[in-house]
Amino acid sequence: METRKIYMSGGSSYVVSLPKRWVEESGLKSGDSLAIEARGNSLLLEPVLKEFENPSRELRISTISTPEALERQLIAHYLAGYEMIKIVFDVNESVKFREVVRNVMNCLIGVELMEETSEYILLEVLFDNRKMPTIKVLKRMHAICKSMLEDVARAIEDGISIKPEIAYREGEIDKLYFLVVRQLKCALQFHQISSKLGIENTRDCLGYRVIVKNIERIADHVRSVAEVSSELITRGNSLKEYLPIMRKVEHVYNASVEAIIDMDYERLEEVFEMSDALIDELEGYFNSLFSEPSVEIALLKKSILDSLSRVVSYSEGIAEIGVNYSVPMPKI
Repeated sequence: METRKIYMSGGSSYVVSLPKRWVEESGLKSGDSLAIEARGNSLLLEPVLKEFENPSRELRISTISTPEALERQLIAHYLAGYEMIKIVFDVNESVKFREVVRNVMNCLIGVELMEETSEYILLEVLFDNRKMPTIKVLKRMHAICKSMLEDVARAIEDGISIKPEIAYREGEIDKLYFLVVRQLKCALQFHQISSKLGIENTRDCLGYRVIVKNIERIADHVRSVAEVSSELITRGNSLKEYLPIMRKVEHVYNASVEAIIDMDYERLEEVFEMSDALIDELEGYFNSLFSEPSVEIALLKKSILDSLSRVVSYSEGIAEIGVNYSVPMPKI
């Protein structure tokens, strides 16, 4: 850590010099502007972002071992905040790599194909963060996940399968999850972006990251419940005895997320109490499987109960973030 002396300039302004190395690495020069924000006893300085700046990156297929590796690289560059990604096909076999590019485009929000030739594909992220702040994305994820829980329970009650519909909505949650991670990474790097995203304090970024990851995992388990219940219903098995516990799991999940959205932190303690009671109740359902005549059916039902148990655990994790939010940061 470097120290700098403060000087008086003109009798009314205080002046401090900037480290030369930081100025050069940031691409700044004399006459450029800095964004300054006071944070308690600290000052945050960063270059003023220009609206026309589009971070770009070129990926050469000759340096990427497999199509799967290209998929990981494209997602990583999207999450890192790149606006333009050029994929150069400098190898003879490029068909599978092109398929990966198209599949990734369908998994990421805002990614559009701007140019395509035999030599390269140019992707650009066309997304305005101001139209979709992070809290709005979180609410959207919650609404989809909530509807998934409700509809799976309704399908079990009616004895029908909605597996394709649930799989589609789970994919939508994955897209929103990637978008939030991209937003949070950019917010941590540039505070000017965090203000556009509606994030008042960058310490909240870590909490948002955990919340959306838990919602994404909950959606995965709801999809699993839909798939397994569909198979059991197809075989003529009724799962209506699980409806009471499913309604309670749904209630715990809704309470955990909505308490954070509404900043009703007192409600979070109810979530922990309900979660403890649900874990005990689920144990009873697990024990009832020993009386199931078919081992195969018992294992399928156990899979459903395992997923419901994980939903409760992830809901508790969301509530814990809410408790952390309720505690003010100490003043140093």
